[in-house]
Amino acid sequence: MIKLGKVQQLNKGDFIYFQDGRSEFITFLITGILGFHQAGNGNSGVYVNIIYPGIILNETQFFMGGNSPLDINTSCECRVLTLSFKKAQNLIASSLEFNQMLNQSMAKKQRALSRLFHLSSERPPQKKVYKALEVLSDLNQDDVLPINILSLASLLNMSRNTVGSALKTLISNGIIDKAHPGYRIAEKDLTS
Repeated sequence: MIKLGKVQQLNKGDFIYFQDGRSEFITFLITGILGFHQAGNGNSGVYVNIIYPGIILNETQFFMGGNSPLDINTSCECRVLTLSFKKAQNLIASSLEFNQMLNQSMAKKQRALSRLFHLSSERPPQKKVYKALEVLSDLNQDDVLPINILSLASLLNMSRNTVGSALKTLISNGIIDKAHPGYRIAEKDLTS
């Protein structure tokens, strides 16, 4: 697959996809973190930085067609592998494993979005923030979740103060740890 694609080093702030823009390539994030936001949502300066290494982008447009639903750009220096739709189509024809990888990627993101959507009904802020961190930990290969209060608040549609207070409570109760550049889940069960 690497021989068919193009590995690129991207700088912080580089755009990979533009909302409503057409693109003809799949992106595999190798290193770094990507962020997204919907253009014109009133939070144009707030990116939710939750696209971690190992996450594949634009496979839905590859299978289903259509434009990018979000602006996606780099949060730091990143390395990505891009694969044109034409080369991806050829690879799918010869590799069941590649097809399974793309389908698993879509299913993993669908499950995460569904779990995040259901958090809107969660009331206690500590529980809501903890469950969001659990969802993100399923998307992240590393032990530390590189997310800040602003991104987490934007993702959960909560105030920064409420998220910050919830994080402080979770840290003081030993449920999560502060770890550069974000947080680490210390316990897998939130009992309160």
